[in-house]
Amino acid sequence: MPTPSEVVSVFQKQVASSLDLHDELILAIKGHKNIKSLESMLAEQCVLGIAVLWEAFIHDLIVSYIEQSSDECIRFHKGRVTQAIEA
Repeated sequence: MPTPSEVVSVFQKQVASSLDLHDELILAIKGHKNIKSLESMLAEQCVLGIAVLWEAFIHDLIVSYIEQSSDECIRFHKGRVTQAIEA
């Protein structure tokens, strides 16, 4: 599994790529009669795509932090479960 900094780097590259592709698509629709509707749809799709990338990023980042210090994570959750059972 990648380190947290590698996860961040991959996410940043994916977002930059999505924005570059969005810009390219905006240029490709110039001159079409429904340009405003097309621009709006492309913007919505770009934002939705980046939102999906964000969700995957958060998941991968949390997993990478857990893998980086799994002993601490296990101790923390074991303590929480023990407290819940005793309560």
